[in-house]
Amino acid sequence: MDFFQNKYYKTRNRAGRRAGAMSLGEGLKAWMETSKLGHRLQEASIVESWEAMMGKMIANRTGRIFVKDGKLFVQITSAPLKKELAMSKRKIVEIICREFGEGVIQEVVLL
Repeated sequence: MDFFQNKYYKTRNRAGRRAGAMSLGEGLKAWMETSKLGHRLQEASIVESWEAMMGKMIANRTGRIFVKDGKLFVQITSAPLKKELAMSKRKIVEIICREFGEGVIQEVVLL
């Protein structure tokens, strides 16, 4: 039997996988989308990267940060900073959308 006529060889694609198979990375990405775990992971990443996005001065005056129902809740410990950030909520949402993509955060709520 010739090697190229082998049944096993015909069921493999160029990457060496069986026909219809996907890589581990593709499988994890598909699983995260169906389980909505990817969305939660993005929300956790937003909280973790708050200082990098907003700067050290704002991060030092920030208390609790959490995401719920597409809203980012941020506790600000300085009244003047809270007033200034309240005027620029739209810009904060734009910064987050630029970093993490559209639709992750729709609104910022200052506490």
